[in-house]
Amino acid sequence: MIIEGIKYNSDTDSFDFDWKVDNPEDLIHLKLQRYNKLLSKKDGNKVYYAYKFNKDSKSDKNQELRKSIKYLDDKINKRDVDLMISKAANSFNSIMPLSNFDLIVTPSSTSKVLDLMKNFLHAKAGPNTLMASDLFVKNSIENIQFDQDKLNKLDDKNRDQVLKILNKTFSKEDYKLRSVPPRYRKFILNFIKLNTEAEKRVINRIANGKILIVDDILTEGTTVKNINTILTDLSASEITSFVLLTDK
Repeated sequence: MIIEGIKYNSDTDSFDFDWKVDNPEDLIHLKLQRYNKLLSKKDGNKVYYAYKFNKDSKSDKNQELRKSIKYLDDKINKRDVDLMISKAANSFNSIMPLSNFDLIVTPSSTSKVLDLMKNFLHAKAGPNTLMASDLFVKNSIENIQFDQDKLNKLDDKNRDQVLKILNKTFSKEDYKLRSVPPRYRKFILNFIKLNTEAEKRVINRIANGKILIVDDILTEGTTVKNINTILTDLSASEITSFVLLTDK
């Protein structure tokens, strides 16, 4: 059973994993709760959320913790993160065996924790499951599309503000999605595309295959939604997402 909680230690300017007590003020409650005993539904597909930020926490350290987990900086102990991942993976595996998946995919990312996750999950799935971290790449700016239906629901002032930020972001080929505030990412339809230069045997696993999308931290879910759309268009038979941490 997952019983630990994560809190900020001001004396050491670091994040402590408490393996014994789950406190109300913890930034993340890691106790096995209802949501990580089952699969949720999002955009018509199954999603497993391993951990969630504690919305009742009064701390202002959530963003800092998010960065520490993602990039494994010196404010967090890597061994604690290893255990965090392994417990989440074991819990997910008890609900949906990893060996049943034909393909595990991850978005292209500089996230160090995502590297740990995909290696652990792939090892647990076994040799018959393929792993691909280069299957999806950034779309070229001329092919980026915005969700006009959602934009049209905004008043003129807000729509102009959103378009100003989106147009500025996608004015350069080396754009970074993180430069778009999370609340605006839902207006982007296709910032990633299938990498047609990926291994053919990987691409061939998609049609009629069971696919697991692995992501580290989900905010608006734009990346996972984009990948879902591509995999659905390529006739994947079943798509499931494994998310380590979310604030949803």
